[in-house]
Amino acid sequence: GTAVAGKTPEKAGDPAPAAGGGADVLKHMPKDCDEGRVYANVGKLLGGGSAGALETLMAKNMGGSKDAKKSEEVIKVLKDGGIDPVNSLKELAVCANKDKKKTVVAASVDFSKAEKPGDVIAKAIETGSGKAPKKEEAGDVTWLTTADNSVIGVSKTKLLAGDDKATLEAAWKG
Repeated sequence: GTAVAGKTPEKAGDPAPAAGGGADVLKHMPKDCDEGRVYANVGKLLGGGSAGALETLMAKNMGGSKDAKKSEEVIKVLKDGGIDPVNSLKELAVCANKDKKKTVVAASVDFSKAEKPGDVIAKAIETGSGKAPKKEEAGDVTWLTTADNSVIGVSKTKLLAGDDKATLEAAWKG
Protein backbone atom coordinates (compact mmCIF):
# COMPACT_ATOMS: atom_id res chain seq x y z
CA GLY A 1 0.00 0.00 0.00
CA THR A 2 1.24 3.44 -0.82
CA ALA A 3 1.04 6.21 1.72
CA VAL A 4 -1.28 9.01 0.67
CA ALA A 5 -0.15 12.56 1.40
CA GLY A 6 -2.01 13.99 4.36
CA LYS A 7 -3.14 10.59 5.64
CA THR A 8 -1.64 9.24 8.83
CA PRO A 9 -0.79 5.56 9.02
CA GLU A 10 -2.90 5.20 12.19
CA LYS A 11 -6.33 3.62 12.00
CA ALA A 12 -8.75 6.22 10.67
CA GLY A 13 -11.12 7.60 13.25
CA ASP A 14 -8.83 7.12 16.25
CA PRO A 15 -8.70 10.44 18.07
CA ALA A 16 -5.33 11.44 19.41
CA PRO A 17 -5.28 10.82 23.15
CA ALA A 18 -5.62 14.02 25.17
CA ALA A 19 -2.47 15.05 26.96
CA GLY A 20 -2.61 13.94 30.55
CA GLY A 21 -5.84 12.00 30.06
CA GLY A 22 -6.39 8.69 28.33
CA ALA A 23 -9.46 10.02 26.52
CA ASP A 24 -11.04 6.70 27.46
CA VAL A 25 -14.54 7.98 26.93
CA LEU A 26 -13.96 8.35 23.21
CA LYS A 27 -13.94 4.60 22.69
CA HIS A 28 -17.62 4.68 23.71
CA MET A 29 -18.57 7.08 20.96
CA PRO A 30 -20.57 5.57 18.10
CA LYS A 31 -19.03 6.04 14.64
CA ASP A 32 -22.14 7.83 13.46
CA CYS A 33 -22.49 11.27 15.10
CA ASP A 34 -24.08 13.33 12.34
CA GLU A 35 -24.81 16.32 14.59
CA GLY A 36 -21.22 16.39 15.82
CA ARG A 37 -19.04 15.25 18.70
CA VAL A 38 -17.98 17.08 21.81
CA TYR A 39 -15.14 16.04 24.10
CA ALA A 40 -13.98 17.78 27.25
CA ASN A 41 -11.33 16.86 29.76
CA VAL A 42 -13.51 18.23 32.55
CA GLY A 43 -10.96 17.62 35.29
CA LYS A 44 -8.59 20.04 33.57
CA LEU A 45 -11.30 22.53 32.59
CA LEU A 46 -12.68 22.84 36.09
CA GLY A 47 -9.36 23.36 37.77
CA GLY A 48 -10.30 27.02 38.04
CA GLY A 49 -13.34 26.81 40.28
CA SER A 50 -16.27 26.70 37.86
CA ALA A 51 -17.26 23.64 39.88
CA GLY A 52 -20.43 25.13 41.37
CA ALA A 53 -21.88 25.70 37.91
CA LEU A 54 -21.28 22.09 36.92
CA GLU A 55 -22.79 20.87 40.17
CA THR A 56 -25.99 22.81 39.46
CA LEU A 57 -26.04 21.58 35.88
CA MET A 58 -25.70 17.94 36.94
CA ALA A 59 -28.42 18.30 39.56
CA LYS A 60 -30.75 19.87 36.99
CA ASN A 61 -30.10 17.03 34.56
CA MET A 62 -30.76 14.36 37.14
CA GLY A 63 -34.01 15.80 38.35
CA GLY A 64 -35.08 17.93 35.44
CA SER A 65 -35.77 20.41 38.22
CA LYS A 66 -35.37 24.15 37.92
CA ASP A 67 -35.96 24.31 41.67
CA ALA A 68 -32.75 25.28 43.49
CA LYS A 69 -33.83 23.53 46.69
CA LYS A 70 -34.43 20.28 44.76
CA SER A 71 -31.02 20.63 43.12
CA GLU A 72 -29.42 20.99 46.55
CA GLU A 73 -31.24 17.86 47.75
CA VAL A 74 -30.01 15.92 44.70
CA ILE A 75 -26.43 17.07 45.32
CA LYS A 76 -26.72 16.07 48.99
CA VAL A 77 -27.93 12.56 48.00
CA LEU A 78 -24.95 12.18 45.66
CA LYS A 79 -22.43 13.42 48.23
CA ASP A 80 -23.93 11.32 51.04
CA GLY A 81 -23.62 8.30 48.74
CA GLY A 82 -19.93 8.94 48.11
CA ILE A 83 -20.26 10.67 44.73
CA ASP A 84 -18.81 14.14 44.49
CA PRO A 85 -20.82 15.51 41.56
CA VAL A 86 -18.00 17.76 40.46
CA ASN A 87 -14.67 16.19 41.30
CA SER A 88 -15.81 12.73 40.27
CA LEU A 89 -16.26 13.82 36.65
CA LYS A 90 -13.02 13.37 34.69
CA GLU A 91 -13.91 13.43 31.00
CA LEU A 92 -17.10 13.96 29.07
CA ALA A 93 -17.89 13.11 25.46
CA VAL A 94 -21.11 13.58 23.54
CA CYS A 95 -22.11 12.05 20.23
CA ALA A 96 -25.09 14.00 18.93
CA ASN A 97 -27.33 12.52 16.28
CA LYS A 98 -30.48 13.62 14.47
CA ASP A 99 -31.86 10.25 15.43
CA LYS A 100 -32.13 10.85 19.19
CA LYS A 101 -31.90 7.09 19.80
CA LYS A 102 -28.31 7.24 18.58
CA THR A 103 -27.24 10.13 20.78
CA VAL A 104 -24.77 9.05 23.48
CA VAL A 105 -23.29 10.95 26.40
CA ALA A 106 -20.27 9.21 27.93
CA ALA A 107 -18.44 10.30 31.06
CA SER A 108 -15.33 8.94 32.62
CA VAL A 109 -15.91 9.20 36.37
CA ASP A 110 -14.39 8.32 39.71
CA PHE A 111 -17.19 6.82 41.78
CA SER A 112 -14.76 4.65 43.75
CA LYS A 113 -15.99 6.04 47.08
CA ALA A 114 -19.55 4.93 46.35
CA GLU A 115 -20.23 1.32 47.24
CA LYS A 116 -23.02 1.03 44.64
CA PRO A 117 -22.87 4.05 42.35
CA GLY A 118 -25.97 2.90 40.43
CA ASP A 119 -28.03 2.94 43.61
CA VAL A 120 -26.78 6.42 44.51
CA ILE A 121 -27.60 7.80 41.04
CA ALA A 122 -31.01 6.09 41.18
CA LYS A 123 -31.74 7.73 44.53
CA ALA A 124 -30.60 11.10 43.16
CA ILE A 125 -32.94 10.73 40.16
CA GLU A 126 -35.82 9.80 42.45
CA THR A 127 -35.05 12.76 44.71
CA GLY A 128 -34.97 15.13 41.74
CA SER A 129 -37.92 13.85 39.75
CA GLY A 130 -40.09 12.22 42.41
CA LYS A 131 -40.05 8.97 40.41
CA ALA A 132 -37.68 6.07 40.97
CA PRO A 133 -35.97 4.81 37.82
CA LYS A 134 -36.25 1.19 36.76
CA LYS A 135 -33.03 -0.55 37.78
CA GLU A 136 -31.28 -3.49 36.16
CA GLU A 137 -27.91 -4.93 37.20
CA ALA A 138 -25.63 -6.42 34.53
CA GLY A 139 -22.17 -7.33 35.83
CA ASP A 140 -20.50 -4.17 37.08
CA VAL A 141 -23.01 -1.97 35.24
CA THR A 142 -26.28 -0.70 36.69
CA TRP A 143 -28.78 0.33 34.01
CA LEU A 144 -31.35 2.92 35.04
CA THR A 145 -34.39 3.89 32.99
CA THR A 146 -36.07 7.08 34.12
CA ALA A 147 -39.78 7.94 34.02
CA ASP A 148 -39.18 9.91 30.81
CA ASN A 149 -37.34 6.93 29.27
CA SER A 150 -33.83 8.27 29.48
CA VAL A 151 -31.35 5.44 29.99
CA ILE A 152 -28.24 5.71 32.16
CA GLY A 153 -25.53 3.09 32.58
CA VAL A 154 -23.35 3.47 35.67
CA SER A 155 -20.23 1.72 36.99
CA LYS A 156 -17.46 2.94 39.32
CA THR A 157 -15.54 4.42 36.38
CA LYS A 158 -18.10 5.18 33.67
CA LEU A 159 -21.46 6.76 33.15
CA LEU A 160 -23.27 6.58 29.81
CA ALA A 161 -26.59 8.23 29.08
CA GLY A 162 -28.98 8.38 26.16
CA ASP A 163 -32.43 7.39 24.95
CA ASP A 164 -31.85 3.89 23.68
CA LYS A 165 -30.50 1.05 25.81
CA ALA A 166 -29.29 -1.07 22.86
CA THR A 167 -27.26 1.89 21.55
CA LEU A 168 -25.77 2.46 25.00
CA GLU A 169 -24.96 -1.22 25.54
CA ALA A 170 -23.08 -1.28 22.23
CA ALA A 171 -21.32 1.97 23.15
CA TRP A 172 -20.43 0.60 26.59
CA LYS A 173 -18.51 -2.28 25.00
CA GLY A 174 -16.60 0.32 22.96
